[in-house]
Amino acid sequence: MTASLIAQERRSDAARWISELKKTPVDQLGSDLPHQNFADWFAGLVAPNEIGYEVADCHLYNPADGGTELVSCVRAYTKPPHPGWGRWIQLSFIVGSVPRREEPAKDPGAQRVAYIFHRGIESPANPKMARPDRVFSELSDLENIVQGSHVRTTVRSEDAATGRRALPT
Repeated sequence: MTASLIAQERRSDAARWISELKKTPVDQLGSDLPHQNFADWFAGLVAPNEIGYEVADCHLYNPADGGTELVSCVRAYTKPPHPGWGRWIQLSFIVGSVPRREEPAKDPGAQRVAYIFHRGIESPANPKMARPDRVFSELSDLENIVQGSHVRTTVRSEDAATGRRALPT
């Protein structure tokens, strides 16, 4: 396969992954979340800010052997903040695919996209602010952050600094 075909296929996958994440019910991405599609839920939390999406590589930390695995992620993030909203938020979701089993597929190799919440980062929009970033590993923590409630610490500081998250055991 030529480099241009590989790049075209990756762009096609990226567009599909972003589209599917936007339509995914939030209650499938984390506990204690409403049955609402991700795009509407996230937009409602960060309004009036605009949201951007991208596909990127994420490093997934495996505590069993101390290694990392490179996986594809979809990131949803707030664009430059609306005046008076002094924070920036980025959410990362690991992309995976699982075979369709519920119904016979027109394409026997068809797969559906599945997502696992990787991590979220909330930081001040002004980098000169003397406040550390908040890193969280439960999507439901975002509601508390935006509403100003206390968020439980779920990521070790050394893992937060490297962007590592433990592989499920």
